[in-house]
Amino acid sequence: MKDWILLIVLVAAHGFAVVVNVVGMFILPILPCYMYMLQPSALSLILGTIIAVALISFLIRLSVASDCPFTNYENVLRERLGLRRIGGFIGHYFIKPFRKRRRHHDRTKQ
Repeated sequence: MKDWILLIVLVAAHGFAVVVNVVGMFILPILPCYMYMLQPSALSLILGTIIAVALISFLIRLSVASDCPFTNYENVLRERLGLRRIGGFIGHYFIKPFRKRRRHHDRTKQ
């Protein structure tokens, strides 16, 4: 029971992290422009923030060596529970269900 709860919490946290990263990809390029319009004298702070966020994101990406720690831990929990391993979070929880739903919709339409 404990592993099931951990798996559910982990999947929710992983999903939240994915959503925050995707939203951040669209907000971070626009946010400095908005900040500059509000406070033009803070240009060095704004540029420093952009560089720091980009550098931290780059270093985090390098540190995980293309393996997501969330996915690795989820696979450990899945093996303990007797479930199949997943290749990737987005593929397993977003792309595969979308493809299944589309195939089902195509079959019922014919």
